[in-house]
Amino acid sequence: MVTVDARYGYLTVNLPKLLSVSRPVAKRSLTTLVRYIAGNPDFHIRYIALERFYQSLLKYDGKAFSFGNALVAPIDEDDHSTLGVYQSLDQEESKRQRMAIEPGQTLLWQNRWEIQLTAQTSSRQKNEQYFITNMVKGHYQFATRGIRRVRATLLPPVRARSGLPVITDCNGRVLLVPHFKFIERNTAVRVDVAYKPKYSLEDVLSNNNY
Repeated sequence: MVTVDARYGYLTVNLPKLLSVSRPVAKRSLTTLVRYIAGNPDFHIRYIALERFYQSLLKYDGKAFSFGNALVAPIDEDDHSTLGVYQSLDQEESKRQRMAIEPGQTLLWQNRWEIQLTAQTSSRQKNEQYFITNMVKGHYQFATRGIRRVRATLLPPVRARSGLPVITDCNGRVLLVPHFKFIERNTAVRVDVAYKPKYSLEDVLSNNNY
């Protein structure tokens, strides 16, 4: 019923199968999906909002909509039977999720992405700082440059991009966009990214109260 895309950190859901189970089981599953995408098994979901979420799927019209920190949309615009569940953060939440990282460190960002930063040169300035942040539309130009450089043929779905990590300096200047192989000129660090969520779907499901 649910598949995890470990390349880009989103979920695919078989809608007919989801709606074929009992109402309580379906709502519990929806809670699991949203909490998993948030990387937080305790992510608060109001009962009324959950009920509206469920009702919207019963009469799903194929339009994308947000719920909590998730964006729900069909994988194929012409076939609404398979939905994608993507991370979708507003600007303020994205700022709160910003995390400092130093060369030599390996951090688990958002409880989902293992990120390792490695120094490539001894020329790094003493006060130079690096940060992990969510990809936003303003970063797409760097993604395009990365695509051209490596002639990438397999790209993250557009809706999945807001859940992907970007490395910036302290001024917000983009240095690395790992999923698009972008590296800013003269950047003194490199990054390795792997999808290693702290909580599995099963872990989140066992924590549900709905």
